[in-house]
Amino acid sequence: GRKYAYRAVEHRWNPEKKSCETRLEYYGTVDDEGNVIPKKMKLVKAAVTEGECGADLHLISASRIGLTRAMWRISSEIGLSGCLKDAFPQTWKTILSLAMYHASTGSNAAYLFPEWHGSHELPIHDDDLSSQDISRLYSGMDEARRKEFLLAWRRKASTGGACFHDITSISSYSKDNELVEYGYNRDGEDLPQVNLGMIVDSGNRLPIYYRVHDGAIPDVSALQSVLREGYSFNYSRLTFVMDKGFFSSSNVSAMYGHGYHFILAMTLASSKTRDAMDEALRSQIRHPRNIIRTDSGQLLYAMGVKSHWDAEGLHRECMIHVYAQSVADISLRTSSLDIRLAECYEELNAGKFLNSHAALYARYFTEVEQPDGSRRYEYNDEHIAGRETKYAGLFAIVTDRMELSGTDVMNIYRDKDGVEKIFNDIKNVQDCRRLSVHTRQAMDGRVFVVFIASILMAEIRQRLRDCKDRDEMTMDLVRKTLDKISVSYVKRDGKRKHVQLYSSLTGKQTLLLSSLLKVRPSEVEKTL
Repeated sequence: GRKYAYRAVEHRWNPEKKSCETRLEYYGTVDDEGNVIPKKMKLVKAAVTEGECGADLHLISASRIGLTRAMWRISSEIGLSGCLKDAFPQTWKTILSLAMYHASTGSNAAYLFPEWHGSHELPIHDDDLSSQDISRLYSGMDEARRKEFLLAWRRKASTGGACFHDITSISSYSKDNELVEYGYNRDGEDLPQVNLGMIVDSGNRLPIYYRVHDGAIPDVSALQSVLREGYSFNYSRLTFVMDKGFFSSSNVSAMYGHGYHFILAMTLASSKTRDAMDEALRSQIRHPRNIIRTDSGQLLYAMGVKSHWDAEGLHRECMIHVYAQSVADISLRTSSLDIRLAECYEELNAGKFLNSHAALYARYFTEVEQPDGSRRYEYNDEHIAGRETKYAGLFAIVTDRMELSGTDVMNIYRDKDGVEKIFNDIKNVQDCRRLSVHTRQAMDGRVFVVFIASILMAEIRQRLRDCKDRDEMTMDLVRKTLDKISVSYVKRDGKRKHVQLYSSLTGKQTLLLSSLLKVRPSEVEKTL
């Protein structure tokens, strides 16, 4: 006469009986009024779900803000966001947000941006931006607006002093971009490439100009187009600091013709270089009176030789500064070259050629036919002996800045590692060693965003120089440390305004943000 209650646990089809079977589980009993009384359980399960919220607080959203808010403030303080807004009034926030993504993650994969955007605060806020939207943005950045930005940014960021110019190669798989060609690949990759030239201001270490060159164009030729375009950008009267890869008679003449100052390392192949070194040797350059100490603490012998630049109808005064290393430095350099030549010998005869060793192959080796008709490579003893001539250990830099001392010139020249750090950021920190876009228009837009990200990262590096633990602060560590800072937005029932709840800051986060935001540690939380 008792009624029992069962719970249907599972329904499944029985293919043999061709019917549905239900598995039941005993639940309890039913009283005379129809109420179900559950059976008594010896074990009580822990609660794993909640019902409807009874509280009056509701979470609206949560975002990570540590690095993005710092970059947003930095872009405003250095005038970057203002220049972007003037050149790209509709899309400047999107461009800046993508640049923040590059700098914050070290990824150049556009398809990962939407997921990252969902957890980070950006200038575009809640606007959706798919990988297809990003592709359209890249392809739609016309050249005139990019040039307008570069002109405005040069006026805003340039300190008017020296600037460093250099070129790096970026590999690409594209078959639809006419600039992608095989050339000297600085990363040793057997891929076609484009060459990216960049100018960095020596005063604030910020990139102020960039240009994409054909992948097959050599450094010495690429400078000509930069000088012509830089003249229209009012770069004249700036001092270009470059290594000997850009040295040629035509380049020096072009810098004189366009009104640029320059500090340029010279190659030994130039007769002017050898004439200046002969004069320095005759005047006993290795003498105590000629010793200088650079800002890095290195001791060198230095002597300035006045000269005239007579190429291409010019007759301009210049100064060639000749530097000599100590005997110990020369011995070290010589033994280092011997080791490299031994490696080159093995590479040549094994058929494993490296583009980076092409100059050594050409100068120090010759192809010899064997008695059996085969061919192999042997050392060019004449050139190997000639490298340890009177010019061993000498280095020359030419400049039109007659007022600079040998110490000044060397310090400025050695300071050019600023542009090398920018290239390292682009290739390794931003993961742009290879471009994954396929058309010329998309590549131009992509490189422009990478350039904006490089500006942000360069300014971050400069501000971290004031940080107490700057030697330990790699960009990767900065990212991981600041990415933990978050804000939650909550709202009470019946209230129109939401409340912001910030995560607590650690000592390291406070120290970092103090340097990046340029405020005292006690003001970091309020400023953020």
